[in-house]
Amino acid sequence: MLKEIIKTDKVSKPVGPYSVAVKAAGTFLFISGTVGFDPDGNVVAGGFGGQCRQAYENIKIVLEEAGATFKNVVRFTNYLIDANDYPVMAEIRKEYLEDLDEVPASTLIEVKGLLYPDLLVEIDTIAILES
Repeated sequence: MLKEIIKTDKVSKPVGPYSVAVKAAGTFLFISGTVGFDPDGNVVAGGFGGQCRQAYENIKIVLEEAGATFKNVVRFTNYLIDANDYPVMAEIRKEYLEDLDEVPASTLIEVKGLLYPDLLVEIDTIAILES
């Protein structure tokens, strides 16, 4: 199968015409930009830290649905409203990557805004699945 759409009701539904994640050629997993939404599509409390932690929880869930873990992640692209929040993100991310000998590549982009005015962070993820 050239591509497989990953679906789950454990994270919020896409708010547009896109998939939560796509497995391509059985090897690559592309997870759409993930934000601090709870499964009902509401922005979680706790400001940047709360949203960032929820985004990583959502990524973890999607990885698991695809048969992967953070060990499979090769790249994060991080979109922050305020790049000064990066140290908080780095600390939260360490919790999810603490068991890894090698950590993924990463890019940080400061943006003017995200889809909803209350959102402070969005993370898209690429993983390589084991064959």
